Amino acid sequence: MGFEKGSLSFRMFFASRDLDEKDVEKFAAQTLPPLNTLAEEEIHGWVAGRHLMDRNITAGPFLDEFRDFTLVVAGNLDFGIYSFCLDRMFGSLRIQMKVKKLLVLEILKYPPIIRRELLTNVLACPGQARELIEFVKYMVATELSKNAAIEIELLEAFKFRRLSMEDIECSLLARTGQA
Repeated sequence: MGFEKGSLSFRMFFASRDLDEKDVEKFAAQTLPPLNTLAEEEIHGWVAGRHLMDRNITAGPFLDEFRDFTLVVAGNLDFGIYSFCLDRMFGSLRIQMKVKKLLVLEILKYPPIIRRELLTNVLACPGQARELIEFVKYMVATELSKNAAIEIELLEAFKFRRLSMEDIECSLLARTGQA
């Protein structure tokens, strides 16, 4: 049974001695396979965050695994956890800019509420690369409706604390003539 339907166990151990080259080889032989190769049968192995990020991250395989992750796992995760995973990807220096841009193109296909939250997280991420911010803004302006672009701009301003909820409410009331 696949892990998204079955159980997942977790165990943590402390090494009683320093690891030597043979120990490292034994661990390497027991790593779990990539997500897109998992099947219905039970598997055993290990994985760690550093292990996942130590490999070369290229566009094709990364996007394939990301799509698989989204289809298989994300529907079972709390949105906050999924959003956090994406935030870490966009903030990682190990993921090429090309891959991040392709990820933005994937997010543009998401439902409006999810897309708005994820794209504004990219825009509001401290230290985000200027190139990626400009790309996101360009794609929002050219690929989404004017209303969707305005919603993203407002949420970005709110996340940067350039705008308060009161400012937004007053603006909306003024537009409807109720101010």
